Amino acid sequence: MPIQQFTYIRKQLDKLMKDVFEGAVNPASLPVDLYEATLMTLSSGVARGFGKGNLTNEMSDLLGHFDHNVGVFSAAKTHQQVADMTRALIDPETGLKRSFSSFKSHAGEIFDQYNTNWLRTEYRTAFNQGLGARQWHEMQKGKEDLPVLRYETSGDERVRKEHVSLDNIVRHIDDPFWRQWFPPNGWNCRCDVTQHELGDVEFTNDDVLAGLDAPSKLFNGNPALDKVIFDPTHPYMSRVAERYKVQQAHNFHMPVPPKPKPVKTVKKVVAKALGESVRVTDADDQPTRAEYA
Repeated sequence: MPIQQFTYIRKQLDKLMKDVFEGAVNPASLPVDLYEATLMTLSSGVARGFGKGNLTNEMSDLLGHFDHNVGVFSAAKTHQQVADMTRALIDPETGLKRSFSSFKSHAGEIFDQYNTNWLRTEYRTAFNQGLGARQWHEMQKGKEDLPVLRYETSGDERVRKEHVSLDNIVRHIDDPFWRQWFPPNGWNCRCDVTQHELGDVEFTNDDVLAGLDAPSKLFNGNPALDKVIFDPTHPYMSRVAERYKVQQAHNFHMPVPPKPKPVKTVKKVVAKALGESVRVTDADDQPTRAEYA
């Protein structure tokens, strides 16, 4: 899957390296342009996975939570990348500051690791989590007629061992199993879930579930229910050095999209005439039309 949106040109990279070398950019003072390039890339992955179309208020709220989560993740990723570049200023063999040319070589390797190798996997994860969240909402719409879900792997030699044991597990859509195991369930996970009528497939026994290995810590959830793309225990976020915790609490002062506020239900009281019964309805009963591009 190509990373289509990451745009950080050579001129920006040269300035980043110069600023880190001179101390203008450091783990407490991050480059906004690198953060924004990362955020745009990962947000585009979520949007591509979630897709366009009519969105209910609930789905629009979910996407707002995803935007915030990806922003927090991108800020922490930028911090960790700059922290690694800052450490590369010192030659561990001599304990002295490297020359700019030597530092530039090491910093370039760090940049490529973060923004080629790791970002590609993160983009796929953003896509898959967005896809899974949309799939969950669509399945909820049809659960009255199709209340049963079946877990399915890709069925080839690339399926990881822990996912083989999940293949063909069948549970009711409201079963807690899907709170923990709805795919994706790992980096580059290709697993899927199919929806069925009651009686079409046989339910999996509880003892089979009891024998499953614990899920990956970073994928132990359901994106639509947890409202996150990247788990807060990801090393970018959970391994920030203690001296930078204050900056982290403010997302390193990056322009992170705000977390949506809880939706307050507005009640409408409708009475046809004095003395008739009163009907109370939610203002948010009807879906709204929107596109997420």
